[in-house]
Amino acid sequence: MRRVEQAVILFSLLLQLALYRRAAFDLTAQQHFHQGLLLALRCICLWAFTCLPSRAWLRYRVLLIASLRIAIATVPAQRTAQEGDAVLLARPASPGPAGAAQDWLRLLTGTRLLPMALIGSLLYQPPLAVLAQQAALMWLTSANPAFCATQLLSDARMQRRLAATWQALEVWAPLLAGPLEPTAAKLAWLPEHAQRLLRCEAVLGWLQGVVGVMLPTLVAGCTAPPAARLPGRPPGQPFDLEAEDTEAPDTPCTPLRQGPGLQGKSRVQRAAAAACSALCRLDAALRDCCRGAGHSPTVAAALAAACCLLAGNLYALARGVAARRTAASMLAARAAGP
Repeated sequence: MRRVEQAVILFSLLLQLALYRRAAFDLTAQQHFHQGLLLALRCICLWAFTCLPSRAWLRYRVLLIASLRIAIATVPAQRTAQEGDAVLLARPASPGPAGAAQDWLRLLTGTRLLPMALIGSLLYQPPLAVLAQQAALMWLTSANPAFCATQLLSDARMQRRLAATWQALEVWAPLLAGPLEPTAAKLAWLPEHAQRLLRCEAVLGWLQGVVGVMLPTLVAGCTAPPAARLPGRPPGQPFDLEAEDTEAPDTPCTPLRQGPGLQGKSRVQRAAAAACSALCRLDAALRDCCRGAGHSPTVAAALAAACCLLAGNLYALARGVAARRTAASMLAARAAGP
């Protein structure tokens, strides 16, 4: 498991270095600083997962992964469409089926969606931790209006592909999520360029929800071991980390340390312990549900139906956010006009 994490971090470091070298001649001093900071944070990741003692690594690895991934996402270069991975969006779309496949790959990589989804899927973590991390990362790094203004996504070929994807989602999503709001009639007043922006942002938002959050969480749930149980400990009950360090990699989460009981604890400590126990139970239920899909056709069908329902609702949410943002920008442009 530790070697896998080292390989993932090393690959991320080499990819960041290659992208930096590719665009180094066109960067300002501030952008050079941002790229250097991203490289330094990845070097810290590699050092931590290579040199930490095994006991410290087992105890704090999930916290370290979450902290370093969030720190990387807060660097300003990760929230722009001009630096790092986003340089892949600076070329027009390519013709033909092979060009379309390459362009979709460039879209997923240039918007930082694919690297973050792969890292979230490959790093061995509790599914609830993956869900929280991926949701935070998608929120921190989503610059959809800027992405939609790049050469790739504003190219006529890519616009046609996005429009076809939009049409497919417009037909499929209402079957799962119910009528979409705002309706197509309410969006008809938007000019063509605003409708292109709306389609682009809605498709990107849906991809971020499904590929960026839902799929890594499913992978984490399906690859995680069953929720570990200590003798005499009911399912989901927090355990004593000091007494059982060897269980840390297999536990549904890393709860607060619990002694013999909660007697004498403050109200805040009791509330924290209760919240931690609830999170443990939720994580255990999530991983047991995902693992059960591999053994029971009924559970697998129920999980697939739940994923389809969730994907449809994610599109409805992404579409609504994109419509509100596009309409607000149009009204602001009208108000500022002559």
